[in-house]
Amino acid sequence: MLNIEPVLGRIYHPVLHRLRCKNERRLVKKAIDGRISSGNLVGESSGRKKRIYIDLSDVFFNDKGTGIQRVSKNISKNLLDLTTAYEVKNVYFKGTWYFSCDGGEEIDFCRGDIFFVLDQPINEVRTNFDLFLHLMKNGVKVVSFFHDLIPLTHSNFCDQGYVKDFKKFLSKILFFSEIICNSKSTADELKAFLAENPKVKRNPNLKISYSLLGSDFSSLKKIESKSSANSFGFEKSEINFLMVSTVEPRKMYTQVVKAFNILWGKGLPVSLWIVGRRGWLSEKTFKLIEENPHFSRELIWYSNGISDDELSTLYEKCDVVLFASIAEGFGLAVAEGAYFKKPLILRDIPVFREIADDNAFYFSGTEAEDLSAKIEEWLELYKNNSHPKSDKIRLLSWKDCSQKVLEILEGGEK
Repeated sequence: MLNIEPVLGRIYHPVLHRLRCKNERRLVKKAIDGRISSGNLVGESSGRKKRIYIDLSDVFFNDKGTGIQRVSKNISKNLLDLTTAYEVKNVYFKGTWYFSCDGGEEIDFCRGDIFFVLDQPINEVRTNFDLFLHLMKNGVKVVSFFHDLIPLTHSNFCDQGYVKDFKKFLSKILFFSEIICNSKSTADELKAFLAENPKVKRNPNLKISYSLLGSDFSSLKKIESKSSANSFGFEKSEINFLMVSTVEPRKMYTQVVKAFNILWGKGLPVSLWIVGRRGWLSEKTFKLIEENPHFSRELIWYSNGISDDELSTLYEKCDVVLFASIAEGFGLAVAEGAYFKKPLILRDIPVFREIADDNAFYFSGTEAEDLSAKIEEWLELYKNNSHPKSDKIRLLSWKDCSQKVLEILEGGEK
């Protein structure tokens, strides 16, 4: 007999998941509304320091080492050491309330506290919106870190269910006290969106600021430089390109792999190393990589993630960092590549210009031939040591980034 259960699971699972999430949000919202109606949740200082609560729910329960999660871990780690005016506590949301990541006790709010939504927990923000409004009304500053508007500006590259969820998430954080963006480009894009959409409801006193992200790996225990590429199971080519980002449509991996197929067809001694988990809407790209005749030789894909130590070593051993994304809020690999003083080949988009200025080699065009031709042009420059160098890029450490975030949280940045 034909077993149709797996097929039905694939067809209905997304729908059932969304229905289950909706029901869970309804129950949680009811419980939180009960807390709010039972009395004021925000007390006076009661003799304790003011606190900065950093919401790390997503990282706490589901740390996959993604870019956003790496940002959250680095900023939260540094904030703990940067202020004496506040007591800083990392927290997570479970059931119907927030708990300390260190000890698991329930948290309490006092006037003057700051609640910092750092790792973009989309469903949680929607569920707890009434709580955030209540906190703000009673003297607690509520701030969200913000990574990009891509689900709105480039929705064709995103899962449509996520696009709907993101729109609802954005509609909530626009009522927060402040939004801290990860670059000036993202802040400008958000301001432009609001200017172009004056009917979008928001907090009339909403502040929008930004801090460029950090890039240093200084706290990592690096694998000794004498270790060879064989420690990763492959031989280095003459020139090795590294890409670091989730494999999903916006990152333009299909264009890149096809461009390298052209280069390999010409006998050029180049390798492409990819560090990125499997994303969405990219089955053809996965197949293009894994069924490539160069796969596991000149084409290496770390699809299950690697440690920061291993990533640091790949940055050290590569010859150039390539970032082909069509849209970014920041692009950690640009700053990280510059931290290791590696040449950069970047798509010509505003945020990459903001980070690298004229210290990178830029390309445009979305066809494989566009990119392969530009890589060949760069290779000629590289052989003559006349390619753009990244060592003049002014980088922030994660401590610098976190210091600016702290100044914004405390009200020092307008």
